[in-house]
Amino acid sequence: MVHFENCSYDGCLWSPWLPSGINSADQKPFCIFHSPLLDVKKKAFKEAWEIFLNNSSSAPGEIESLECAGFIFPIQVNLNGLNVSGKANFSNALFVHDASFENIRFARADFTGVRFAGDTFFNRASFIWFAKFDHSQFSGKVSFVRSQFLLPPLFCHAHFAGSANFKKTRFTSARFDHAFFLDDVDFSKASFIDEADFHNVHFNGNALFTDTEFKGKAVFDDARFSSFGYFSDVNFSGTTISFGHDTPGPYKSRSRISRPSFNLYYSLAKTWKAIQRWRLRYRSSPI
Repeated sequence: MVHFENCSYDGCLWSPWLPSGINSADQKPFCIFHSPLLDVKKKAFKEAWEIFLNNSSSAPGEIESLECAGFIFPIQVNLNGLNVSGKANFSNALFVHDASFENIRFARADFTGVRFAGDTFFNRASFIWFAKFDHSQFSGKVSFVRSQFLLPPLFCHAHFAGSANFKKTRFTSARFDHAFFLDDVDFSKASFIDEADFHNVHFNGNALFTDTEFKGKAVFDDARFSSFGYFSDVNFSGTTISFGHDTPGPYKSRSRISRPSFNLYYSLAKTWKAIQRWRLRYRSSPI
């Protein structure tokens, strides 16, 4: 095994790793966590990952922090049921296989720019402080069923190639602006306590908002629905609902209103006119 002084990943302090039989002149010196040699490093990575988790643990099921920026995971990852009391930084990481974070509790979670090549599960996960998924890419299906975000999560410019499930998820508020859903997305029975920002979102598959509750402002300006948007039995109890500009695509809408204000009635009137116009102009518009 050949050793180098520094890992080439910016800011990484881990010792470089290179297996025997690999010409060091043809490879940059990366540590086991950042090495792109996926097939070669599987066994060594699994051993190093277990040691990494043990060293990060303060008690059974308790993790102080996870500094995993840029890690390339060649194995299936399972962090179910953990409590991460510090920051979990997975920014720009790559998960080659399935990743499971079910029943996990994050104090601060950064998944900015992460690529999930397999299926991803965050069911019943809790995000106590910030949760960043900006520019993240989900190639497989992803599920956040019954998860809760106590501060606004950021899914700006996130890309969902497979189906996305946010059923019964609880948000304080949320930003999905400029996100791209290639497949179906389900927000049924989800609740947004404050603003829900879906402006400029591309819904290429069916978008389900059945029984969804918007307690704050709901923004769908310039959103594109290429298939169907289902808004049946939605509870708009916030102050405004915005579907501004020409948003192409077919809709099915039936709303249930709680304690509506003047602004709410005004927004609903505009929304209903827009829905009628979209139905008359029904086209499956390309993204």
